[in-house]
Amino acid sequence: MLHKMSQVLPYANAVCIRSCEELDPIFTNDLKSKFLNVFEVGPLSLVVAPSKVADTYNCLGWLDKQRANSVVYVSFGYVATPTPNELFTLAEALQASGLKFLWYIFPNGFLENNKENGMVVPWAPRKDVLAHDAVGVYITHFGYHSVFESVEAEVSMIGRPFLGDNKLNGRLVEAVWKIGLQVEGRVFTKYEVLKSLDRIFCVRDEGKKMKEAIKCLNDVVRKPIALDGSSNKNFKLLLELVMKT
Repeated sequence: MLHKMSQVLPYANAVCIRSCEELDPIFTNDLKSKFLNVFEVGPLSLVVAPSKVADTYNCLGWLDKQRANSVVYVSFGYVATPTPNELFTLAEALQASGLKFLWYIFPNGFLENNKENGMVVPWAPRKDVLAHDAVGVYITHFGYHSVFESVEAEVSMIGRPFLGDNKLNGRLVEAVWKIGLQVEGRVFTKYEVLKSLDRIFCVRDEGKKMKEAIKCLNDVVRKPIALDGSSNKNFKLLLELVMKT
């Protein structure tokens, strides 16, 4: 699919990207040298107004009872799902850590014996959960949308990449932006999950630096969507192009 896309893109009237120029100017300039019109109009998670959703399982009410920056939020969405062995391993690590957790997962019986420390639900309002003061870290698959929802909420990440852009995003999160961690070996093990949790919650300097870095990144990606920002201008140029064609 990617190969076919690369063959067609040079003939496109425009290429739209759900990112923003400020994140990587070198990448942006390289794209503009290859294609006719390149419009970066994101990040979309910040541009699109969140829809009002019901908190069916009272996740926010449960979070209200927890200490600030103390809860582990676990969510992998619908596409990327760890193997049963990895799910059990992750559950063991969370139990051993003693940390409170909110786990969005399909109802399949996991963690039934650990309800005193956590909440397991078949669905959760992700953006609202991430924005809650009680959430201290987000265990994710490094999907692009999830990463920027985490940036918007200024919550550090622990990630296990699965497919597509997950590995690249994980590399950006850990090595470039320094706002989270990839589990070593890209597979959940009890030791690696506990080590990552410890680095974020217990190693104060490291956790603090990640918080500072994600706040700075949030400031960077909010500027393009302002009225005079680059993404807003690019979107207007895109509209003009569409109206002409």
